[in-house]
Amino acid sequence: MENKILFIHSAGPQTDTDGSTGMLERLKDTLGPAYTIIAPDMPDPSNPSYAG
Repeated sequence: MENKILFIHSAGPQTDTDGSTGMLERLKDTLGPAYTIIAPDMPDPSNPSYAG
């Protein structure tokens, strides 16, 4: 059975130094290849909308 994690990142800019990028990279490094991390891009992270 494959281990999958759905990661929904925070709102706001998602760059190398802002947002959840660092946390996502740390998860990938820590969990390794035993886990597939699904991290979809938010359509407009600087202006999130629940309807979207």
